[in-house]
Amino acid sequence: MADLAGIALSGLTASKTALSTVSHNIVNVDTAGYSRQRTELATRIPLQYGGSFLGQGVDVDGVTRISNQFVTDQLRRDTQNFNSYDAYYEFAVRMDSLLGDESTAITPTLQSFFDGVEELSNDPASIAARQVLLSEGQALVNRFNTVYEQVYQQNETLNTEMATIASQVTQLAKGIANLNDSIRTVYSNNVGQLPNDLLDQRDEAIRQLSELVGVQVIQDGNLNVNVFIGSGQPLVLGGDSFSLSTNTSSSGVSRDNVLLTTGSNVQDVTVQLSGGRLGGLLQVREELIDPIFNELGRMATVLADTVNEQHQLGMDLNNQL
Repeated sequence: MADLAGIALSGLTASKTALSTVSHNIVNVDTAGYSRQRTELATRIPLQYGGSFLGQGVDVDGVTRISNQFVTDQLRRDTQNFNSYDAYYEFAVRMDSLLGDESTAITPTLQSFFDGVEELSNDPASIAARQVLLSEGQALVNRFNTVYEQVYQQNETLNTEMATIASQVTQLAKGIANLNDSIRTVYSNNVGQLPNDLLDQRDEAIRQLSELVGVQVIQDGNLNVNVFIGSGQPLVLGGDSFSLSTNTSSSGVSRDNVLLTTGSNVQDVTVQLSGGRLGGLLQVREELIDPIFNELGRMATVLADTVNEQHQLGMDLNNQL
């Protein structure tokens, strides 16, 4: 006959485990990256009695995490896209304020210079008008230098942030590799039971990584996740992680490049990277800072050459060329 006490005890034990799982869910409701867990139950192997089978109660078959891989991947993609656009927007607003505000832009000062030229052309012998034009010319030179210095400082800020992000990426990659090792160890020691909380921690670490740089994640059959950046450069392979760093190549204006170190191999991956804040910063440099530097220098050179060329055609107060 069935053991009534044993059946009742199995039910109590299963319910206790289920309540523990619910409690675990409740206290972790605000934990970043936590996935809700559920207790899975299964009937015990029944006892054969004559031509019938008598139930023996219930067992806990495991505790599973309620996680949708599609949603996780989509969140990761949206996170890296958002942070890339956010970095671009942040610097675009700064550049727009610098070049569009009357107190810092070149256009108002340039207009004042040409107004001075027009005023002097109406009375070339006026000492006062000449002095005003010289003052406006010096103000225009100062404004060009000020704008250049401001853009240069933004470029230095970008370089500094790139170095910080590279260090953060390296630390997160190391953490993901360590979690790969821990998950494999726990899984092996617990006869196939998945370590749900460690899986959550790893997913959260990868999500944080996607805030910094665009990643591609592939899971192998050993519960490892392999993380790649750029056009397929490895950042995490199982229990091994590699490091990002920056170095400066000076070509007039300092431009930091991003280097990926894998063992003894050092690869410049700057042009391959996209997504995340680092990808956004690289896009800022290519589409905002570099063009502004180039246009600013081109404008200053053409303006100076044209004004000097025209000036040499005139005469001084003593009618000397």
